[in-house]
Amino acid sequence: MEEGTLIPSNPMFQYGGVSILPLILGDAAYPLCNWLMKPYAVPRTERERHYNKVFNHSRNIVECTFGRLKARFRRLSVRMEAHIQNVNSIIASAVILHNICGKKNTKYQMRIQIPKSPLPQKRYA
Repeated sequence: MEEGTLIPSNPMFQYGGVSILPLILGDAAYPLCNWLMKPYAVPRTERERHYNKVFNHSRNIVECTFGRLKARFRRLSVRMEAHIQNVNSIIASAVILHNICGKKNTKYQMRIQIPKSPLPQKRYA
């Protein structure tokens, strides 16, 4: 992928007149980076313990959200046999459809039979 296609080269956005740089939540195994937040391995102060509590709560919300998305679109839980250039669009479409279903309070999952068609032998995600 080209630089800036997964994460835009200038991902800042405005919220209430404040410029905010998006961050990724990772676990303790990841290295500390300016774009990746992770919990304190051994929190020593009350402030660090509070940070870990809020961080873990936020990460739990993200994990639950991905869990619900993968439960609704089970195809997202396995290797995706699609051209790599289509993967972002497929996932974005699933997220949009998931949000529409949530707004319409759709509780069931429709099962649609999709005929299998041969795919060209190229790299898949």
